[in-house]
Amino acid sequence: MPRLRLVKTKSKKNSSEDSGKLYRPLTEEEAASFRKVGTSYQLHGESSALTTSGPFRISRNPMYLAMVIWLVGLSVLLGSLTAFLFPILLFLAANFLIIPPEERNMEQMFGEQYAKYRRHVRRWL
Repeated sequence: MPRLRLVKTKSKKNSSEDSGKLYRPLTEEEAASFRKVGTSYQLHGESSALTTSGPFRISRNPMYLAMVIWLVGLSVLLGSLTAFLFPILLFLAANFLIIPPEERNMEQMFGEQYAKYRRHVRRWL
């Protein structure tokens, strides 16, 4: 079973207040992938290297994928069809609102290296 740790991410709105910090589990494998190439895993941080190892070998967005899977699992545990609305909304928001601008930024930062990675690794699975 993968080891998890909580990753602290400050929200832009309340960056100096403790109440403005968001936490989500980050697997040790995800953290190691970022450390290996010397870049940050903070969501609001600037990318300094393209991470293509670890879970990024099979998905360009393993963290969003993990959040969707986690919400599906929670929905199953809750046993409510209404709860399934949340993973669907997260998937739609990530797929159509969050990921496309991130991919454009990555294309600008890493050029052909990112284009090649994008051709070989799927967005989700």
